[in-house]
Amino acid sequence: MNLLRRIPIFIGVFILSMASLARAPHGFSHPKYKTPHKERHSFQRGLASQDNETLYRQRAAHIDRKLREARFSGSIYLKCGGKVYLNKSYGRRARELQGKYYDIGSITKQFTAAAIMKLAENGKLSLNDPISNWIKPLPPEKGKITIEELVTHRSGLVYPKDSDDDPDRDDYPDIKKQLSQYKPGYQIKDLKASSLEEINTMDLKDKAFSYNNSNYTTLAYIVTQASKQSFNRYLKYNVLKPLGVPCGFNDHRSIAKDRAAMGHSKGRNTTLAGYFMDGPGFIGATGLICRPQDLAKWYESMGNLYKDPKTFDRVRYLEGSPLKSGNKGYSYGLQFDKPLIQHTGSTVGFVSASAYNPATGCVGVSFSDEETDFSTQPSVDTWLGIEQDYGDDEEPPPESSP
Repeated sequence: MNLLRRIPIFIGVFILSMASLARAPHGFSHPKYKTPHKERHSFQRGLASQDNETLYRQRAAHIDRKLREARFSGSIYLKCGGKVYLNKSYGRRARELQGKYYDIGSITKQFTAAAIMKLAENGKLSLNDPISNWIKPLPPEKGKITIEELVTHRSGLVYPKDSDDDPDRDDYPDIKKQLSQYKPGYQIKDLKASSLEEINTMDLKDKAFSYNNSNYTTLAYIVTQASKQSFNRYLKYNVLKPLGVPCGFNDHRSIAKDRAAMGHSKGRNTTLAGYFMDGPGFIGATGLICRPQDLAKWYESMGNLYKDPKTFDRVRYLEGSPLKSGNKGYSYGLQFDKPLIQHTGSTVGFVSASAYNPATGCVGVSFSDEETDFSTQPSVDTWLGIEQDYGDDEEPPPESSP
């Protein structure tokens, strides 16, 4: 009889408990996980509410439509909070592009920077080393450039005015002329010769930021000297494999030729199709090939590469470095605009864009197999919530930032 009297009490307690759970917010509830109001994002990592997923799907659908309307040629991969919202190839070659490896161009630089940071963390080199410790002969003033100045594009090296590499030129040399400089099967001596030639022909100005490929070609050679291995081998076994990132190199040796997307480019006097670069002038600055999902995995796991978490803080945001300027800038192979870390790339036949928000777990990667197709950046920006100009007669993407 006493037991029967207690049944309503048990039922009441159960109902109250369930009501309390229903009112509890999704995700982390511990005070230490609460985000300050000024830094709060609409999509915090770990949240999985229906509203968030609906917005992700709407934004992915919006990007999908825009790419189809633009007749985009390439592949895109959009992911948030562990869920993939778009993984698709586009254009007349869409079927053959699905699952293929693309030349990621200058996005390679962040992998080169990671190799340098691993060597520094393991005591094989110092970021303060003058480059004359590793590559000779150099003029005294250029020999004083440090490894850190190379990796942050603050070496002071700039391309001579009106040279083929001058980014301010109004015209660009014929692609055939560019290709004549490169040869397959490069060796370390070729990499050294290429680095020395670049440094010795460049002008040396103040140490303000100046982006150029020569900084990273030189870093690739320094990697070979500090590691006593080829650049590709060191990168493969000390940067890529530890994180399970199956990117390869554009030499047709690490990835079978039929698994690689072929680039398409229109030059001033020539049309180039099905070209894959392989030469010392690009090692370290470009040269990696990845599938979109591989690069996304890299962004999500790159922090696990280092033994000391402070190393990754320095890589991402120049924490503790005198080079830091506000929340924007160029770190160790990464463009950053807090909270985003990102990089773009373009090379003969390919254009690429990528960005990651560590605070939300959202990552976007877009590759094109046509050098003249610049739809990659807007699609990634839209996914990460960066405002885009869609024109007066077009509607903007769904609001709120992942």
